[in-house]
Amino acid sequence: MPVIRIGVKVIAAETIEYKIDKKDRINYIDQAWIRFARLNDCGIKCKKEFVYGMHIFDCICDPETRFLYQTIIETVRNSGKSVKFPFRCDSPAERRFLEMEISPLNYGEILFKSYTLKTEKRCKVNILAKNKEGSELITVCSMCKKIKTDKNTWSEVEDALKKLELFLKTKLPQLTHGLCPSCYRRMMDEIDKIK
Repeated sequence: MPVIRIGVKVIAAETIEYKIDKKDRINYIDQAWIRFARLNDCGIKCKKEFVYGMHIFDCICDPETRFLYQTIIETVRNSGKSVKFPFRCDSPAERRFLEMEISPLNYGEILFKSYTLKTEKRCKVNILAKNKEGSELITVCSMCKKIKTDKNTWSEVEDALKKLELFLKTKLPQLTHGLCPSCYRRMMDEIDKIK
């Protein structure tokens, strides 16, 4: 079992699993998935009754990340090989660095397994409670969670908050997701390895 480092303390990392059928509908989530979803304040969306039968691509909002996962799933099914890659799934108080493995199963099913590599505490930022949401959009990378701060620059969340002066705005931008160039290249290289 993988381990997770929290400061100097090392504990066993919980593996999170879910599966999709040959039509890309979620047909299995484990208890670890449910616990992880609750930590992310997913509410009713973390119940099996809500999740089972849901199309996996209904869970992915932005076109770039949806395309990436479609490509990965198609490549894994066609090649019969697994792919592994790092990603982040932060909580309000932590940066969480994870690894995902996507593997083919029988009858076109796909297994998704992820586990936490490490976490880092950070100050909880809750600017949404202070400001109303405006029409401006800012893009967050789906893989590394960096924020696009100008045409060619992607910055860590805390740096982006300062660069974009979000604390000074009366209306906050809406978040949209995409892929930074670095994550996009890394993921395409991983896909090319299994083709």
